[in-house]
Amino acid sequence: MGSDTLGGNVFILRQAEVGSSCNYIHDRSGIPATTEFHLHTCYEIYLFVSGQATYFIENAVYPLRPGDLFVINDQEVHKPLVLTPSDYDRIVVHFSPRLARAFSNAEFDLISCFVDRPKGRGNKRSLSRTQLDEILYLMNKIEQVHVAKTPESEILKLSHLLELLVHVNRLYMDVESVPDPMQLNRRVQDVIEYIDRNLEKELSLASLEREFHVDRSCLSRQFKKATGSSIHQLILHKRLSFAKQLLSQGLDVSEVCWRAGFGDYSNFVRLFTRKVGISPGKMKRDVIT
Repeated sequence: MGSDTLGGNVFILRQAEVGSSCNYIHDRSGIPATTEFHLHTCYEIYLFVSGQATYFIENAVYPLRPGDLFVINDQEVHKPLVLTPSDYDRIVVHFSPRLARAFSNAEFDLISCFVDRPKGRGNKRSLSRTQLDEILYLMNKIEQVHVAKTPESEILKLSHLLELLVHVNRLYMDVESVPDPMQLNRRVQDVIEYIDRNLEKELSLASLEREFHVDRSCLSRQFKKATGSSIHQLILHKRLSFAKQLLSQGLDVSEVCWRAGFGDYSNFVRLFTRKVGISPGKMKRDVIT
């Protein structure tokens, strides 16, 4: 597909991006696809429907209640911590930010609520019954055409996705309704903040033990209890997130490897490609083009 010129900007959209406008997941099985820290190459809208769970984004943990809505960009490390898998129900929509940006204009940016805020802050809105019904109505429209798979399904899915993005952005314009995250264990919070400030340094359990004067086994247990995952997994994904940020600024892959704290270039490329779903070299080329 050629260039779009909406909003005074020119974007080159790949046929694949338009032909698969979004990935829609409504899995009532109770088992999330992943309960580990992770990142996406896309942007995510997450709606919690039912169950008992908490949600970790960057340095914050939120208790989940039915009707909680989250927006997550491609550099925000996140994960659910599902307490009762049998009744865990959520709806997830993934979409390309390039696609949404191409359909934005100077008056209304469809990805504003994903990027016009500090990283890991302001992700959540708790919806009223009326707001929840409106969001479910729009998501159900996507689900219907997603399941139908008729010749016009992708066109309708794109139309419904754009309508959903308009509605979600309007919800996030209300800054007075931003809920506060729950308080983490003070030591766990300090460790996460220390990791954020020192991604280029050694961040082994031994080094954290020395820094915080606490037994590494005790620290690991506290961290696991608070987040549901290991310190190692958080460090890895924080470094991958930082690497994505540096690549988006056009830095060379070798420099990104060093600045993000990966000591071995080959290991960095392998891990990045496996965890992010695209090689660092290709991500950099996509930014340039």
